[in-house]
Amino acid sequence: MKAIIRNCSHGSDIVVSMILDKQLKCDHIEKTTATAMGLQILENEYRGYAWYNQFLNKNITVSLEENECRHCLRLGFVDGHCANYRTGLLKNTEVIKNVVMHYCDVWHRCDRSDGYVCAHGDLSLSNVLVTRSNPIIIDWEHYSINILPVGFDALYLLFVSLYFEIGKAGYPDKRMLDFISEQIAFIKKKGCLNTVYESDPLAAIMQNIRKNRVRWNLSEGDIIWKLPILQWQPEIVNYIDKELKNRNC
Repeated sequence: MKAIIRNCSHGSDIVVSMILDKQLKCDHIEKTTATAMGLQILENEYRGYAWYNQFLNKNITVSLEENECRHCLRLGFVDGHCANYRTGLLKNTEVIKNVVMHYCDVWHRCDRSDGYVCAHGDLSLSNVLVTRSNPIIIDWEHYSINILPVGFDALYLLFVSLYFEIGKAGYPDKRMLDFISEQIAFIKKKGCLNTVYESDPLAAIMQNIRKNRVRWNLSEGDIIWKLPILQWQPEIVNYIDKELKNRNC
């Protein structure tokens, strides 16, 4: 039995389905497409999982089937759940800390010699499974190789979680800024923060996204909704960076 989870969301050509067994429990996930662009996305996601699997104690089962009419990425079932990203930063601090630690554990072991690394490209709580052991990062469709500076994904997680806390017009309070500052200090201590992020991390993240927009395969309008921190106005970005800089002096 098949249950459709997402149908061509964010303007993509991908249909995501859950394949159920006879007891109506999830057996595996399928991502399917019938277009050349959709196949490129599935191939890229396959490469992302293959890279990520190098650093996991238990690999995620992944396979890619291509034919003339239909292409299918199959993913083995992982027993876990997603945190509610819409509740924002403060209600998810423990999960976020665990994801940041997992990020540092993985990326500390990859090649960081030139400061640029393989990246997930959309590391938000909606793309993390909370399991009994480590968090598991899923949905690698925006995977890139040595284009983004080390630290990009971890910082994006912090800022997009903040976005869902304050919205596109609000300002963070002391608790939010203190938490983000502590996490950035941890990422830096673990050797997973490129120096480009030490001064104005939020502005640098947004610049990375705009400079490499083609890597997300999205139009200017779609990328703003896919990566919502781009909706923040310059005065909010400057305020956040200034407050973080004051805490790290």
